[in-house]
Amino acid sequence: ATSTGSRALWAAVAGVIATVVGFIVIFLGLVVTPEMSFNAILTTEYLPVILSNSIAAAIVTPILVFAWEPLREQLGR
Repeated sequence: ATSTGSRALWAAVAGVIATVVGFIVIFLGLVVTPEMSFNAILTTEYLPVILSNSIAAAIVTPILVFAWEPLREQLGR
């Protein structure tokens, strides 16, 4: 069995990776639009969103793991 701390760490890592991968799809959609340059899309659209959402995922996801553990034990899972 893995510890709660280990689960929380892996949850944070998975949240950040999922954020980056998910927004790559959106980024690719923006790249094909002729209205904005690649650098403008990268600096004004992609990087700020990735940074803020990755920070949120790295903080909130472990909190949810720690909150779930006592409930999981009560439910017997």
